[in-house]
Amino acid sequence: MRSEWNRDFEGPVRLSYKGGFFLLGTPRDQENALVFRTIDHLAKDQNEDGGFGPWKEHPTGSDPWSTGVVLWGLSRWIEHVDPLVIEKAIDWLRKTQLPSGYWPYHYLDDGTSLALNGAVSAMKALATKESSCAPLS
Repeated sequence: MRSEWNRDFEGPVRLSYKGGFFLLGTPRDQENALVFRTIDHLAKDQNEDGGFGPWKEHPTGSDPWSTGVVLWGLSRWIEHVDPLVIEKAIDWLRKTQLPSGYWPYHYLDDGTSLALNGAVSAMKALATKESSCAPLS
């Protein structure tokens, strides 16, 4: 997985969801420069609206599938992630979710599953990060 993402990362188009899958699949005991470069890249690849698309400014814009995968991947490395990236992505998901619980996206079930999985993982990781940084009484 590492060599595949490294090859893609050096290419002209870095798919955000591939970066998310790379972070998700990299064992915690294998922290490396590519992990940090990927986290930095994803923070810069976030769209102005807070979501993620296949890449920044992709013609279709942000989507729940890409946003969910990126959030899920970033949540595994939360101690290295700017909380604002997570908060903006969760806010985008909240604003774009339909009353039915789905998102208006062509992979309706898959997009919703990944969006929810990513959002829950990110919120749990962010809460853990914030509680570990809280001052001792």
